[in-house]
Amino acid sequence: MSTDTHWIDDLLLSRSDGEFRLGEALPRSVLREEVGIRQEMLRGYGVGPASSVAIRLPPCAEFITIALATWRCGARLILVDHRVPDLQWERIVDVYGASLTFSSGTYADGRPVCVPTRLPGAPRATGHALIQFSSGSTGDFKGIGRHVADIVAEVTKSANVDGAPTSGEDIVVLTAFAHAYGLFAGLLTALYTGANLIVPDHGTALGIVRTLRGATRPTSVLGVPFHLQMLATVPEPPTLPHFKRFVWSGEAAPASVRDLVADRYRTRVGQLYGMTETGMISADLDGLLRPSAGVLAPGMEARAEDGELLVRLRSSPYVPELAMQQGAWKDGWLHTGDAATIDPDGRVNLQGRVDSQVAVGGLKVDLMALERIFAAIEGVRDVVVIHRKAIHAYLVLDVPDALPRISGEADKVLAPHQRPAAYHVVPSLPKTLTGKSVRDPERLSSAAMPTERAFR
Repeated sequence: MSTDTHWIDDLLLSRSDGEFRLGEALPRSVLREEVGIRQEMLRGYGVGPASSVAIRLPPCAEFITIALATWRCGARLILVDHRVPDLQWERIVDVYGASLTFSSGTYADGRPVCVPTRLPGAPRATGHALIQFSSGSTGDFKGIGRHVADIVAEVTKSANVDGAPTSGEDIVVLTAFAHAYGLFAGLLTALYTGANLIVPDHGTALGIVRTLRGATRPTSVLGVPFHLQMLATVPEPPTLPHFKRFVWSGEAAPASVRDLVADRYRTRVGQLYGMTETGMISADLDGLLRPSAGVLAPGMEARAEDGELLVRLRSSPYVPELAMQQGAWKDGWLHTGDAATIDPDGRVNLQGRVDSQVAVGGLKVDLMALERIFAAIEGVRDVVVIHRKAIHAYLVLDVPDALPRISGEADKVLAPHQRPAAYHVVPSLPKTLTGKSVRDPERLSSAAMPTERAFR
């Protein structure tokens, strides 16, 4: 495995402009010094090229300096969302043989603290420099690995997308650095380009607006549809002249919410489409190419085969230790599971999930298309449609008693074989840590009890 660590300084720590504001400002000169201090600390713990260091921290200065110091030591970095439960965290640490972990704790007076823990660990068996985990929207998390070359390619790709924030601009990141979106499009792009990186003190709608009110430079906000919905709840936001754009990724954002935020804040709402396995696939940062998901990102090679989007990867992204989902990567192509077409000009048109198509009475039904139909009906705040022997619709409604009206409106546009056999009105729907809807039948059934209203 490669022990070359020069790429850290050349790619991520070579610039002198820009700073990081995570509660307080962290200038570049201080960042480099702090990374050096952390590197010596890690060496004192015995961290070297054969080691694995696992981090479970929210976006903070400690996350950044420990992550960069780990790579400087030539070690493998394992990133875990800070909201992951202890049991799953312990399983990941054990499976991947981490010899040193960092997680959140508190002092006796309640102040947060970064807690290091030494473990027996094991020498890493692969050359991956980074391990991340998929969102787990349809099952267990999958470990996904990247080599140094993959990291460098993803950083430069993210920075070279048309409209990507650069030196003299700010990036407000609302997503965790542990995930590919927050890590590459946010943290590492800022390091590479010299843009300021800002994490709001409070992730509420008012906290985001307060951060934007203090902006003095063109500012891009990176978030997920949940953050768009939060911003849409602010009835009369102040004038925010430096709010350049909101870029969402993850699950589809309702067009009505996108348009409301764009109009109410007088800004642009764009999209970045990708997967943990592939990184960014396509982008439309200013929302000018709707309804497509933007054009293929620089260097991306993709094609549509039998209605499914395939992406060229030089090796399987799945880490051998778990040996999961190996069948998704075949002959150099990753089968994304997304139904899509690609226009001659490189525009990617998403059409839901391949596995969202089910047979009912011998006829095909696209469950995600049903979700879009329900989401467009007034009074529906959130919806998931699954097939479990029959079609079930789980709905979050503004007014629960409006279900007869809503089902009646849906029946006007749905063929008999497309209509749900049962409706379940629930107070909320389970989400992954990245805000994607969970479609696991067991978890949805649990969410529907005991407050569900089901009928047909």
